[in-house]
Amino acid sequence: MCEKRFLEFVEELVPLKEKESKVAVLVSLFRKYEGASVVAKRQAEELLKMGYKVSIYTFETNVSLRGDIEIRVIRPSLRRLYSQIYRGLFFLDAPRLISLIRELRDFSLIIVHHGNMAILGLVAKKLYGAKVVFWNHHIDSNISLLHKIYEAINWEIIKRFDRVVSISQFSRDQLKSRKGIESIVIYNEVDERFREGLDGNIVRGRYGLRDEPILLFVGRVVPSKNVHLLIEIFNLVRKEIPNAKLLIVGRRDDEEYYRRLLKMADNSVIFEENVPDDEIPLYYAACDVYVTCSTLEGFNLPLAETQACGKPVVAFDIGPHREVIRKGRLVKPYDLVSFKEKVVELLKIFTSKRQRR
Repeated sequence: MCEKRFLEFVEELVPLKEKESKVAVLVSLFRKYEGASVVAKRQAEELLKMGYKVSIYTFETNVSLRGDIEIRVIRPSLRRLYSQIYRGLFFLDAPRLISLIRELRDFSLIIVHHGNMAILGLVAKKLYGAKVVFWNHHIDSNISLLHKIYEAINWEIIKRFDRVVSISQFSRDQLKSRKGIESIVIYNEVDERFREGLDGNIVRGRYGLRDEPILLFVGRVVPSKNVHLLIEIFNLVRKEIPNAKLLIVGRRDDEEYYRRLLKMADNSVIFEENVPDDEIPLYYAACDVYVTCSTLEGFNLPLAETQACGKPVVAFDIGPHREVIRKGRLVKPYDLVSFKEKVVELLKIFTSKRQRR
């Protein structure tokens, strides 16, 4: 089992002593709160600090970056449905594919975060000798037969890359057992912005909250994150702690699902879609307990960020969470009553500590 840190790994592949070392980061969707996007963003920022020149290639973005990192949007201004179709079939767009491959000729390293962009990495490796790495987040088994065939082709391409990296031991073992592909583990790293001692009253004041116990979730508001279960659990929590609040921070990618959530919730549930990235640590500081009902993760970075800010978490007991959680409770998946009990237990402990300060 091989674990490394990100920059150590990059320097082994493409030493900085090689002048004009350029790195391309390929991520299908580069958006706030999306796990692979967050990892890609931090990789780009770390590489820039080290002296590498960095470009991000994506089909869609709502992220702004400081500094000299270039964001190349491959096919802008498509409606959502057309965008999804195009992302899956863009390899058939020969003129654009050829143009992108030509752009990649000057890059020493290409990091690919999504399988639909793997063809770009392979061709650049064959034509220009670039080092190519695939960043394995997790494998989704709940997909259609057509999608499985498409993914199988992508995995055959990825097998020809120089390296494959998994973001947890769970993801590494899953990749080995399902695809027969070996990988090394590089955990997602939490940067220095996430730390204890931050002033959570800034966020509390923003929503008119004083001493109310706060539960927090950060991530995309989509069915796969089981936000509906989170609201069900929260409604149980309020029977014992009536003044509790649930703050849900994240992009609403499914409006029909969001409307369903609104029907389940009252004004004790606060939805916030647009939080600047540099303010996210303050939201962790404001909460008493972080909660998530997700059952499909490769790592779950918000859990690590929350704990770095000194706050406990409650989450379902799935493979990657066992590697991440050091301060909090794990609950059997879909056991909502036990989840509620652990939340109430931690709220009473940590609300009392906060009020004594």
